[in-house]
Amino acid sequence: MRSYSRKRAAVLGVVCLVLILGSVELMNLQVRSRTGKTVVANKAALSPAGYSPENRLSKSEGPSAGAGPSAGGGSGQSDQQLLSGGSGTSDQQRVNGSGVSDQQRVSGSGVSDQQRVSSVSSGDVEYLRREGLQIPVAGVNRSQLRDSFSDARGEGRRHEAIDIPAPRATPVVSACDGIVARLFNSRLGGTTLYCFDKTGQFVFYYAHLSGYADGIAERKAIRKGEVLAYVGDTGDAGPGNFHLHFSISKASTPWKWYGGDAIDPYPLLGGN
Repeated sequence: MRSYSRKRAAVLGVVCLVLILGSVELMNLQVRSRTGKTVVANKAALSPAGYSPENRLSKSEGPSAGAGPSAGGGSGQSDQQLLSGGSGTSDQQRVNGSGVSDQQRVSGSGVSDQQRVSSVSSGDVEYLRREGLQIPVAGVNRSQLRDSFSDARGEGRRHEAIDIPAPRATPVVSACDGIVARLFNSRLGGTTLYCFDKTGQFVFYYAHLSGYADGIAERKAIRKGEVLAYVGDTGDAGPGNFHLHFSISKASTPWKWYGGDAIDPYPLLGGN
């Protein structure tokens, strides 16, 4: 009888041990499961909705860094940084995107000529007329000028300038007193130069140049008739098509060399 009781006690002891071990293992599984869920939840909290690393990469590789306020794709750059080149984009790249004319690129509005409302007033035109602008190519007289301001150009754009043919290396002179604003090369304009008038309200653009005159540099004060550069055929002018592409615009903000509204130079230079 005693032997039976001992066996029974041993069996009960084994059963209790199995139950205890099973309970411990079950508790461990529950702890691991809860810990895993907590980690996943914490990761989700650290990553804002819709902005996984993959999404951020996709946004930052969008078509254009200047497409709008969200174009940075979580890069931490302000709109002003994106517009002013904080994105690593050069002035030339910002102003000379594909598919639009130099003047349309400078305006940067993305709006058609018909939709855009010009800020140019009759008072602006009268002011420029009183300034007595000089024909910007040495040796060219008024009768040789032709108004091509509204002529169509490739890529659905308007000319918004006049072309003044002249032999290669003919001096290009300043149309008025002012300050050199910008020197650079562009896809269509080639070697180009922007100048402000003395008020900073108007911008004069000289393109297809073969080179700059000695001493010409950004922020240099210039006088009417001063030699700035020389006629060439750079950019999309075409080999041997030597001429000056000349335009005038009213600055959208004083002393801002891009973003203005075009003004026809032809009547202001005394064209007939």
